[in-house]
Amino acid sequence: MGGLTAPHVVSTIEELKEIVAIITEVGAFAFDVETRGTVERHSDVMAWIDKEWEVHATTIKTTSEDVIARSKEILINKWANILALDPMRNEVFWIGLATEGHSWAIPMGHPNGEIIVPEEPGDGSTIPPSGYRKFLANGKESMAKGRYYIPAVFYPAPEQLSRTEVFKELEPIFFSDLVKIGHNVKFDARSIRKYFNGALPDGPFIDTMIAQHILNENL
Repeated sequence: MGGLTAPHVVSTIEELKEIVAIITEVGAFAFDVETRGTVERHSDVMAWIDKEWEVHATTIKTTSEDVIARSKEILINKWANILALDPMRNEVFWIGLATEGHSWAIPMGHPNGEIIVPEEPGDGSTIPPSGYRKFLANGKESMAKGRYYIPAVFYPAPEQLSRTEVFKELEPIFFSDLVKIGHNVKFDARSIRKYFNGALPDGPFIDTMIAQHILNENL
């Protein structure tokens, strides 16, 4: 059996038109979206963050600006992850499509290019690097083992199409009688409906997560 090949990254309208033609001819396609939450776009979420940070900040014992900033970042990321899982409020920044003999990746506002330096998470079994340690009462950095996280460094993101451009071109396959396949397809279909003026894509749908459960509910 041959190995899987990486999907083709799509960055032009012409490629989208070709995708629609290929999928239409096959009669079925699988799709998957990657979503994120942008807290700055939701005033109510920002208010919740401010309220939670006001309480959490009183528990921080270090004076390290890096550690304090990381603590605030963790809080913001928590709420961003909550938003990312809300189909009504998340933001789709990547969609994958596949059909017989073809697969495509379509970035739409993906923030990063190729990885230059991988992320470095510390699981608590090592001493964190300087700047990620707690401070002792005497003002010195603690040399105790602890958890830490250093984010990855990326090359700039490549040129990408906008969500408006992408979903306008993909509308013919989502609003058709083509078979649409996904893993937890309800989430993906609901997440993209906001880009079709709130209209939910037409069925028929096949959900591989449900199929998996039917085959073996222990999976």
